Amino acid sequence: MRNLLIYILLFTIPLTLFFLLEKPPNDFAPRFGFNINGELYKGLTLKWSEEARLKHSINFDQLHSILTLNYKVNNYFKAGIAYDLILTEEKDLRHRGYLDLTGSYKINNWQLSLRERPEFTVRSKNDTKVVLRSKLQLDYQVSTAPITPSIAFEVTNTLNSKQAQYIERFRTEANLKWKINNLNQLDFYYRFDIGFNSPTHNNSIKSYTHIIGVFYTLNLQKKNKQEKNP
Repeated sequence: MRNLLIYILLFTIPLTLFFLLEKPPNDFAPRFGFNINGELYKGLTLKWSEEARLKHSINFDQLHSILTLNYKVNNYFKAGIAYDLILTEEKDLRHRGYLDLTGSYKINNWQLSLRERPEFTVRSKNDTKVVLRSKLQLDYQVSTAPITPSIAFEVTNTLNSKQAQYIERFRTEANLKWKINNLNQLDFYYRFDIGFNSPTHNNSIKSYTHIIGVFYTLNLQKKNKQEKNP
């Protein structure tokens, strides 16, 4: 019963926030994709990701092809660097790079983490967007099942706006990670994004976006060295 209450709480917080807010323009944006993880060296992993993003429920929005190199320094800190090639609905190519710095602390089945992500997106020859994405996440590892529910809050701040810097987006999300076995994993999430206008528009709310995502992850493992025959 206790675990059931935790699941209900984690997945209803974003919906509760939504109903407490006003209703500017809304959008429903499903996302689907896969990840392939491979360990290069102890603590060093390479991840290839493909992600398809839709908008207005069924219309193509963007396709993301991402390569990420992660390094786990210790049980409390990890770092990552990524390159993201983005194909838009206008068939334009955008180039995005970012650095992930994540600190975490675990107590029993709970883990609290904070990730800072400076992100650079080249949208055209003379148009580069720089933001800082700060994400606070709480995970709960269920003892009786291979699932990990979590909630997270993320704030995106502009860093190179031609006007005064401002909060561009606030995101609330609920996630469920299902580890099928050592190789296969499924991730389900719901995100509720609040987009804000620039200071020239009094930082008013620009839009609400409901995002539902499903991702498959394949975790490649190194083969153990075979023992020599006697």
